[in-house]
Amino acid sequence: KAKPAKIPEERKAFLAKAMVIKMADQTRNIRKFTHEEIARLTEVAVDDKEIHVSDIPDLDLYIDQILTLVATRTADSSHRFSENLLTKTMVNNYSKEGLLMPVKGKKYTKEHILQMLLIYSLKNTLSIGEIHRVLEGSREEGVQGEALSASYERFLEIKKWARKSAMESAEELMTEDGLESEKGDDFFVALLGLLSCSAYMKNIALELLEARYPLPPEKEKDKEKDKEKDKETKAKEKEKHKAEKKEKTSKKSENTSEVSDGGEEK
Repeated sequence: KAKPAKIPEERKAFLAKAMVIKMADQTRNIRKFTHEEIARLTEVAVDDKEIHVSDIPDLDLYIDQILTLVATRTADSSHRFSENLLTKTMVNNYSKEGLLMPVKGKKYTKEHILQMLLIYSLKNTLSIGEIHRVLEGSREEGVQGEALSASYERFLEIKKWARKSAMESAEELMTEDGLESEKGDDFFVALLGLLSCSAYMKNIALELLEARYPLPPEKEKDKEKDKEKDKETKAKEKEKHKAEKKEKTSKKSENTSEVSDGGEEK
């Protein structure tokens, strides 16, 4: 009788590790995604509702009116966006950092509001210093007033393409590379691939930004300081947002309790 082929030690080690991973998956009850579920999740990930120029009144508004406008218009966005609304703290920080044009009194113009929306859209990708260069550079090239409104609307049109393109890219990554989302290693590779796409697109934007609006030599030294400051600012915003959210939840619970107690007395 022919002897069974001997399994190399390296192969044995690999199979043993694979078995350990499989058993770990079973004990941790890791959720497996079907192709349809992946498609649904990508749709949710890009589901942000837009505020158009026509949605903004021509009258100057107080900050509370602006926050209400933004919250109302974006209420139907997915949780990825609706849970991170514009706040007073953010607007105050934008003003302190010189991102917004100077405000006369306590009211903001339509142009101020458009600037807020652009900053809010960019803040998860660029640092405060980089956003400042984008806005200041564009203003120097005449992108203000009616030109800013027109550019903003064109930006919203491009975002429609960006959403569709992002979803199609995720789909192509899974199908063309033969990745099966139910498999742990394939899912891991898919995540890495998507994150690399995001990193490359950001790097392309930064290369274009730095080529068009280069930092003066004296400010180049302060670049790292600005990055650290930006991290601190974003961390403070996050903590403030959490505190405000917790306070709202607490008030809702108290109101619910009062209604419940009133019902029992009746």
